[in-house]
Amino acid sequence: MNEENIDIATNLISKLSSNYPVYLSLGNHELGYRYSEPEELIKKFESVGACVLNFGYKDVTINGEKLRIGGLYGYDLPETNEVCRDDEAEFLNDFQNTKNYKLLLTHMPYGWYQAGSLDYWNIDLILTGHTHGGQVRIPFLGGLYAPDIGLFPGREEGLYYSKDMKRVMVLSRGLGSTEHIPRLNNIPEIVVVDVIPK
Repeated sequence: MNEENIDIATNLISKLSSNYPVYLSLGNHELGYRYSEPEELIKKFESVGACVLNFGYKDVTINGEKLRIGGLYGYDLPETNEVCRDDEAEFLNDFQNTKNYKLLLTHMPYGWYQAGSLDYWNIDLILTGHTHGGQVRIPFLGGLYAPDIGLFPGREEGLYYSKDMKRVMVLSRGLGSTEHIPRLNNIPEIVVVDVIPK
């Protein structure tokens, strides 16, 4: 995201935050905002009503139910993985240490379904993106390309569960497009998730 004009994002946040609490975490486009540090962008998002969660979380109560909502940018690998980053592991250990329902906003999906993070970290719901749904979707074959994976990545959108089915990751196709490849057969999506108390 090196655009000077971010009105589409700030207008959306402003309209949503007038009626609802808005939480967001950063992705690679936000981290690369104007090819610099994202602090300026974070301030703009916060000024129109967003709570930006960057290696942070909030404990909230919604309709009498206690939730912990967190956000970070990273691969979120298990601590047993040799390339697991210490700062991510420290955050995730702290984040999961609650009896509240845990909802994590994190941009990168791969650690969750490729490296076993869904089974390793005790986090109830993970909302993620990054793959743009494969950008170009070919009937019967799925997405053509995903960042960090390449051609015909498979698993570029949808629901993914832990082995015990107690945790779920929602991988959204999202609204955006890449700078180089337009969307084709890939309708942008906004995901609505209903969290129903037990």
